[in-house]
Amino acid sequence: MSCGFEVEDYAGRPVRLEHTNWEKHQPRHPEVGPYHDAIPLALAGPHLVMDLGDQRHYYRFGIGAGKLRNAALRVVVGNDDNLIRTVHFARRLDFRRGLVELDRLDEVDR
Repeated sequence: MSCGFEVEDYAGRPVRLEHTNWEKHQPRHPEVGPYHDAIPLALAGPHLVMDLGDQRHYYRFGIGAGKLRNAALRVVVGNDDNLIRTVHFARRLDFRRGLVELDRLDEVDR
């Protein structure tokens, strides 16, 4: 079964997850495995997007359960090729780096 896909992000940019990259990162972030199908939602309807120059960080709250309930699903996408680099849960947002490309944090029910 292939875990790869291609979707459009909230701005209409094509973003791709390659099967081999997903398989490579599963041992590093096994907690994300059950949330594979939520990755397109994080890209299409993020609460926050930070542009760090060489990559964009998409954050979507309300996806995790249990101890991940208050964490955001973070999807890191390369700006050069629009490939997903990694996916994991983030408990904190870092505004010290990069530029805010999209801010819908007021929509987060936390």
